This record gives sequence, C-alpha cells and structure tokens, in this order.
Amino acid sequence: MYVSFYRPLLLFDFSLIFYNITIVFTLLHYSIYCFEYIEQFYNNYNPHSANNSLTPNQKEENYFKKMRYIFLAQCSLIF
Repeated sequence: MYVSFYRPLLLFDFSLIFYNITIVFTLLHYSIYCFEYIEQFYNNYNPHSANNSLTPNQKEENYFKKMRYIFLAQCSLIF
C-alpha cells in the first residue's frame, strides 16, 4: 500500500506517522499517546498563572513537600 500526500506514510506499531502527526487505530493507542504527552511534555514545560507561574510538576512537588512537613510535625506532637 502506498499513500502519498507530500511524502509516503510510514508504518510503526499500528500507527501511521506523517511528519509529526500521529494517527492511531485503537483507543488504547490514543490513551497511551495522551498520557505520554501530558506526563512528558505538558506537566514539565507549561507554567500556569493559577500555579504562581509553576509547572504542574513543580506545584505537585511543593504540595507533597508541604504535606510531608505537616505529617511529620503532627507525628512529633503525638509521640
């Protein structure tokens, strides 16, 4: 099979790659593609004004550090 718009499509693991546009055939491929995009790109490189110009990963890291400090402070009060 040969399909050409500007150049031929390449077949990789049931996905068609045309430049940097990925066409997926199943819902599983779509969900994996979305997960990888969000975790590897979006959460690392896109700061938000609602997060005081922090990326989602930085905001999450700060939150868990704060929760750990609160948890340890409460544990020290108990013992």
